[in-house]
Amino acid sequence: MRIIAIFKRIMTELRRDKRTLAIVFVAPLLILTLLFAILQNSSSATARLGVYQVDQTIVNQLKKSDNLHLVTLTERKSAKESLKQYNLSAFVTQKENRLTVTYQNADTSLTGIVKSDLAKTVSTEQMAKLKSALAKTTTLTKSDQKMPKFNSGMKINENYIYGKSNSSLFISIAPVMVGFFVFFFVFLISGISLLHERTTGTLNRLLISPVKRFEIVSAYTLAYGALAMVQTVIIVSYVFFVLGVQNQGSFVLVLAINIILALVALSLGLLVSTFAASEFQMIQFIPLLIVPQIFFSGIFNISGMNQIWQWVAKIMPLYYGGEALTNVIKKGASIGGVGLDLAVLLGFVIILLLLNIVGLKRYRRV
Repeated sequence: MRIIAIFKRIMTELRRDKRTLAIVFVAPLLILTLLFAILQNSSSATARLGVYQVDQTIVNQLKKSDNLHLVTLTERKSAKESLKQYNLSAFVTQKENRLTVTYQNADTSLTGIVKSDLAKTVSTEQMAKLKSALAKTTTLTKSDQKMPKFNSGMKINENYIYGKSNSSLFISIAPVMVGFFVFFFVFLISGISLLHERTTGTLNRLLISPVKRFEIVSAYTLAYGALAMVQTVIIVSYVFFVLGVQNQGSFVLVLAINIILALVALSLGLLVSTFAASEFQMIQFIPLLIVPQIFFSGIFNISGMNQIWQWVAKIMPLYYGGEALTNVIKKGASIGGVGLDLAVLLGFVIILLLLNIVGLKRYRRV
């Protein structure tokens, strides 16, 4: 009977705890819906392929692909410069019977699309040459003439700007994961720390003092911002110098992006902590606020998703953080190339800090 009594008490508490019920029943459905929306459209992505002085028969064959958008270049530039200027997934040039392909490899799924379609095109072109050679051979045999040698067809040389042909999954998603870990841990630590001070009464004592709310928020931002900066330097340095992840851009710019992203996480963590009554409730916000952002951070290609989901992605801080980090680390973008992403992230910081100042008003007693 005592077991039944305890069971009934727990069930009653759970029934009254609407947030826990939402986490248990609604959050998994939300995450599965996001996965469904992303993965079912993974095959509809389009890769931009630049071609320079490539045989027209090959170009015509490539144009038939629904997964390629061809960009014909008319002036000679380096492969790296062409990839950056025209935002290409790959760049192809031809010299006699040899194609040289340079892959950006910033998105391995787009690299795979180009590889697959190039292989099909070359194979089709070789089959056409073989049939033509066989037809000529038959004609020459009947006339007792000497048969010519058959050229086996196109060869493909492959180069990679970022990573290699056999790069691991970690190398592919490393830029995004750096930003995610900085964001996640700063969010968690800052939120729980402020919550602890509130539950122990420290925050209440501050609020009944002459200290202004913006001063409290500023002090917490500076303190945990300094901690976030140190954490960012350690994580980024470890990924580049110990794990050996390749960086095409500026190391200082990568640090700056992560520090701004950490400030967003810090502001968000402080804001969420004002609505949580315990550390457990603070943890409950992770599936709702953090996990969905992973899907829009750049790990998955969302270009083929429904337009509504693409709008949803643009209200996620990690969308801009992941995009900026990917552009710098994989594509070598300068600060001008990620200026919009940084501006949006700074906008998030300002808005969240203002909301924090307003949110503390509910705890001031005098």
